[in-house]
Amino acid sequence: MPHEISRCPHCGREIEFDRYNARFGNQGYLYCDSDPTVVTWDSYDPVYSRLTDNTHPWMLDAMGRDLIERSIIDCPAGGHFRFDADPRCPHCGNELPQLRGDPTYFVILGNRVDGEKQRIWRGDSW
Repeated sequence: MPHEISRCPHCGREIEFDRYNARFGNQGYLYCDSDPTVVTWDSYDPVYSRLTDNTHPWMLDAMGRDLIERSIIDCPAGGHFRFDADPRCPHCGNELPQLRGDPTYFVILGNRVDGEKQRIWRGDSW
């Protein structure tokens, strides 16, 4: 998707971001509950597939979402990755629920922890 620009309703600063279709890219994602970091992973990742019995991230029930949240690493900024966390402004840190939209789309506003390039699962999940 093309690069997008919005304005934070809290601090008024311009926000640049990219929006991705998780379903099209077969990706799961979670936003950090304390900063603008997002973690992503391939929905066919072997650890993820084992944990969820090959259920795509956008189709998980509450138990499946809880299992993934407990199995994924903590956010490098000190928070936790959560299914119910909203994207956050990279300038003031406030939540931006208006950027969440359809759950099969995610935005990258700050740092991305890419599960296809680094370990994102806690040791006991391997």
